[in-house]
Amino acid sequence: MGYIQRVKLIAALQKIIADNNEIGSTWPREMTPQEAVKAINRLHRSGWERKKFDDPYRVLQAKKYVLMNVPINKINESSVTHPSIVDKYSNSNSAIPPIFFDIAGRIIDGFHRFEAAKMRGDTHILSYVGKGKSGITDPSDFRGLFTLKPKKWI
Repeated sequence: MGYIQRVKLIAALQKIIADNNEIGSTWPREMTPQEAVKAINRLHRSGWERKKFDDPYRVLQAKKYVLMNVPINKINESSVTHPSIVDKYSNSNSAIPPIFFDIAGRIIDGFHRFEAAKMRGDTHILSYVGKGKSGITDPSDFRGLFTLKPKKWI
């Protein structure tokens, strides 16, 4: 391995270490499903969406959520989003908050943030990825775990 290759390798490793240190400084590396629902609701109340998260059942199906930098080009999702919210996230100078994936690898929360990251040209997006099954198979199983009023189930 030549000198230039070693320098590039060292720079790449330093970036990975810096990225991992940055991730751990703001967001916890792992969350329980209950913590994930609370974090999503905090994001909604403090962000531009200003609405309560209405699908805790999908979040509670995972055993835990692990923080990862997910390559944007690996995410194959689309959803109807409000352009004004996407613009606010993409024009912000601060980091885009994480998005959340269920255990099947689909976005649970964060479509506006995902679209904003794509618009900014980001290559990765900070994400909580659901791992393992919690054993919750029916929406009524999660009642009483925390003080959310679940939506009416059909």
